[in-house]
Amino acid sequence: MSHIRTMLLASALLSAVWTGSAHAEARVEVELKDAHGGPAEGEVSLHTKDGARVASCTTSGGKCAMAGVPGGNYEVRVQPAKGEAPKARSAMIPPDGTAKLIVSTANKGS
Repeated sequence: MSHIRTMLLASALLSAVWTGSAHAEARVEVELKDAHGGPAEGEVSLHTKDGARVASCTTSGGKCAMAGVPGGNYEVRVQPAKGEAPKARSAMIPPDGTAKLIVSTANKGS
């Protein structure tokens, strides 16, 4: 009986370790720039293809960060503190580590 209990405990522990490593997430460091390349204030958010918001942050001094972002291809939306929102862009976020995302409040190529 003790042998079975040890095997079950080992199996549960292995499952917990496996599950923990399978759900790696990234930290996304954001720089928001104005049309002239200077820091801008606003909210930057990541959305799935169906429009669901995954993560967002509000800049201070043109910078902010989003933690716990699952890797994938996202639509990046910006809502500047002043002016119109630029056209959404796409970005690929890695499954783990740190990603740097530089976005602009300018509507380039509209």
